[in-house]
Amino acid sequence: MHKRRGCAAAILALVWASGGASADDLFQGTLMPVGAQWQLERCNAVKTRYRLVLPAGADARLEQAWRLRSGHPVQLTLLGEAVAEEGAYRLEVREVRALLSGSCHLESLF
Repeated sequence: MHKRRGCAAAILALVWASGGASADDLFQGTLMPVGAQWQLERCNAVKTRYRLVLPAGADARLEQAWRLRSGHPVQLTLLGEAVAEEGAYRLEVREVRALLSGSCHLESLF
């Protein structure tokens, strides 16, 4: 029991000393153009929407995937950090991990 507490205390100390865990999370959703910007509609029950702030070169990849989609949705997997701003969310994207044809939303499967 004491070893577990010691290990837990050591892990907490390391996380605290490093300034916390990584702020980047994995996001899965459907790509949507909104005006001149891109949004991600997350594949969760409430379909949270995020305005995307992309790294250099990623905009061209999304544009190409959108043009080649042949009328089908484009599914994205992104690594980034969500930031709340005035009742909405923006996603500071660090990396575009995957672009796939199709939707990840449950209702589109039926």
